[in-house]
Amino acid sequence: MTHYEQWTTARLESLRGRPLECLEQSASSIQIFVLGQIEWGTYDNEDIWGDYGHVTDLRLLQQVINEKRTDQGLETADYFDSYLLG
Repeated sequence: MTHYEQWTTARLESLRGRPLECLEQSASSIQIFVLGQIEWGTYDNEDIWGDYGHVTDLRLLQQVINEKRTDQGLETADYFDSYLLG
């Protein structure tokens, strides 16, 4: 298993231990931060879109949020728009 795969597994396990409301707040904060960075042009590509960047973290958050929302019979969430798809 690569370092990235280990990190991803550990990150998912950590996120799964958090309440849904906390995860949703984190995802919204990351989304707002990233969109602000893109709008102002003050970002590093690796920091935003890299393997360990904010968009990767948002994708992992969305995965766990949607697992939890599905378990609760709720609709899934989508925190991505065309700017974040890279």
